[in-house]
Amino acid sequence: MTGMPAMSVPFGHDGAGLPLGVRFAAPLGGEGTLLALASQLERAAPWGSPPGL
Repeated sequence: MTGMPAMSVPFGHDGAGLPLGVRFAAPLGGEGTLLALASQLERAAPWGSPPGL
């Protein structure tokens, strides 16, 4: 609604196996910063299915 770039990324799962997410926002023109952050987060903790699936 504000025109600011934002993203929601996976952040693990709760005790019932439901996905959790975190939302990040950047100033206007900050899409590159968000994409770089998403890349770093995935390298640190790869996104995937809940444990046991």
